Amino acid sequence: FSFSVPISLSRLINSLLLALQAIIIPQRLQAAGYTLRQATELYGQFTGIALALLGIPTIITLSLSTTLVPATSEALTMNNYPLLRARSIKALQVSLIVGLPSAVVFFMLPKQLCQIIFNAPEAGIPLQVMALGCICLYIAQTSGGILQGLGRTGITMWNSAAGAAANITFIYLLTGIPTYGVRGAAMAMNIGWAVIAALNLFFVAYLTGISFDLYNFVLIPFLGSAVMGGILYIVFLLLWSWTQNVIITTLGAVFSGGIAYGVYLIISGTINKEDIGRLPLIGNFSKLFG
Repeated sequence: FSFSVPISLSRLINSLLLALQAIIIPQRLQAAGYTLRQATELYGQFTGIALALLGIPTIITLSLSTTLVPATSEALTMNNYPLLRARSIKALQVSLIVGLPSAVVFFMLPKQLCQIIFNAPEAGIPLQVMALGCICLYIAQTSGGILQGLGRTGITMWNSAAGAAANITFIYLLTGIPTYGVRGAAMAMNIGWAVIAALNLFFVAYLTGISFDLYNFVLIPFLGSAVMGGILYIVFLLLWSWTQNVIITTLGAVFSGGIAYGVYLIISGTINKEDIGRLPLIGNFSKLFG
């Protein structure tokens, strides 16, 4: 009961946040000079397209969050803090490995992705802004799973409440500014995610005693994302000059960048043979070659 109540309240906070966003964002867009119809369209693009695309990597981070609950609880029950720290660091590292390249793609090709999938390239405006902060969303989800596994569901509830308060406050302040508009709402989302991620990481470090190796934990994935971004940009320009087909150009650039990122992770030692063996399909295929 003591675990379920904070978790339920966290869900309630998220539901209230969505309801308040649905009310405040269109109103503040109108205050910024948009008509009711324009404000409604922008809100639909913001939530139904931009946020939907940002949610794709959460397939992995939410799965991590769920599996971390029993994994961290087991290590805590056995008083095996080295195992607890190792599992927590590995999970956060996976979130970075998945989240950073996703952020690069969303930032560099926002309008192209929105055009291909939803035929609404204008939704790329808020998507590009939120790409700068979406890594905080993915880290917040994973770190929240660690805290729940530690039995600190109350901490996750209060952190979610703090993030929601920051989100609503800055949505109200920024969205109503004519030069920002829907970009202001996107910036407010980034701020809310950053607050939750920072608080979660602070308590995870405090409760488990983990220390983050900035070189392996941050610098290596960031350099890999930079390499991926450079390859993606070059391939995009080459394909566009050749075909000028947005689908072929975008998919080719993303595929090339993804391959370059994967090769970089292997060369840098960020992922090893054991990690590859855990991947669906790819892991089974790699076993054929020993």
